Amino acid sequence: MCFRLNAWENKDQKCLLSYRKSEVSTQFATDNEFMKKSLRLAQVLQRELKGKVISKVAKEVGLGVSLLHDWHSAARSPSARNMEQARKLANYLGLTLEELLFDERTDREVISSTSFTDRGVQYRVNIERLRKGDPE
Repeated sequence: MCFRLNAWENKDQKCLLSYRKSEVSTQFATDNEFMKKSLRLAQVLQRELKGKVISKVAKEVGLGVSLLHDWHSAARSPSARNMEQARKLANYLGLTLEELLFDERTDREVISSTSFTDRGVQYRVNIERLRKGDPE
């Protein structure tokens, strides 16, 4: 049984983000179906944000209300310029960036999660059970 610990902190965030980026890039580089993937951000947001106030979520995540509203209504798609905001939203929702953008579920299960704030900085720690045999 494997566990993955994700600790989101300001100092360590860049290292973890670069690891995730290289992991996703490697997967896409070897996956010829990358070009066939369709962006499903609006559908994911409509499902995940159901019953929530968009302006409140935007404030909690640190996004512009108009940006989140446009993504939610499919009026705009994320660009390279705002991938950092998409990653923040994915973290807030407990999703990977790929799950948020393409609605692709991974074989993982969050078995414990906690959030806390220290000196105005918000942290979240997830412990995930990965599929059996996963090398991570």
